Amino acid sequence: MDEAGIARNLAIYGPFAATEGVLMALVKAGADRQGMHEAIRRQAMAAWQAIQDGWGNPLVEALCTDSVLTQYLPEAQIRALMASQANVGDAPIRARDMARAMSSRVE
Repeated sequence: MDEAGIARNLAIYGPFAATEGVLMALVKAGADRQGMHEAIRRQAMAAWQAIQDGWGNPLVEALCTDSVLTQYLPEAQIRALMASQANVGDAPIRARDMARAMSSRVE
């Protein structure tokens, strides 16, 4: 298993997947859905450009410091919503179960 590759891909692409939870929390906090969608989209596009230019993904930091978003959610909450552990559900358990099942077939 290429754990370094998995970690690299998660760092690059994971923040984009986590934005949905941030959007839902913003709307729940009273923000306009379309306005927040546009603010997140704008930051995501800038982050994608940074990645294309060879930099790391700045999306988490950009969202945490975006004054449009932080009017509704504090930085700590945005950061928690963007944490990869908050977005995997039961995937680690299912992956381990699948790996066990596959290894028992090989033996």
